[in-house]
Amino acid sequence: MENLETIVEELKSIEERMNDLIFDAVRLQLSEGGDELAKETERKLSKARRSLAKCISTLSQPDADDSGD
Repeated sequence: MENLETIVEELKSIEERMNDLIFDAVRLQLSEGGDELAKETERKLSKARRSLAKCISTLSQPDADDSGD
């Protein structure tokens, strides 16, 4: 069974890749003149990246903080 630290590290890697994808997608859309589409694409990808960041933060908290759930 994978330990939690391994999963957190994988999520961090995915978050970094998501950041790269955000910049690539926006750059592509802007170069094609689709400013509004670029904004919507960036919003969706940013929302997904923030969800990953929240997941990483939650899983990185010490077990003692989980007692309130």
